[in-house]
Amino acid sequence: MFSLQQIAIAVATSALAAPAAFATSGVTPVNNERGFTTHAMPASGLTRDQVRAELDAFKRNPVAADGARFVGGETGWELQGHRHEWRNGTLVHADNIDHNAPRASALVTPQSRAEFQKLYPGG
Repeated sequence: MFSLQQIAIAVATSALAAPAAFATSGVTPVNNERGFTTHAMPASGLTRDQVRAELDAFKRNPVAADGARFVGGETGWELQGHRHEWRNGTLVHADNIDHNAPRASALVTPQSRAEFQKLYPGG
């Protein structure tokens, strides 16, 4: 029989290994009883330091490419949009949204659009 100490060690080991097991797994919603399926995620090719630098940059300016700002709490994301101001008789952008970032719709390929329509045929 297993002792309480052996069981505690096994539980602690599996709890520590669980985040690593899900680090490269993705979830896709499906229309069945389970509701989702898991799949492998492609590697980003970024180093840990590059990912941390991106996170730090986002924390300094939590604005997405579409102008939504992460405000946290129950609100989560709030669409800010672009702000303009008159400065010295000239209309200029008064926000810190990256105006050169590609829109999400520009990144959608015909193949990914077909996959989306296959997964969600109702709309």
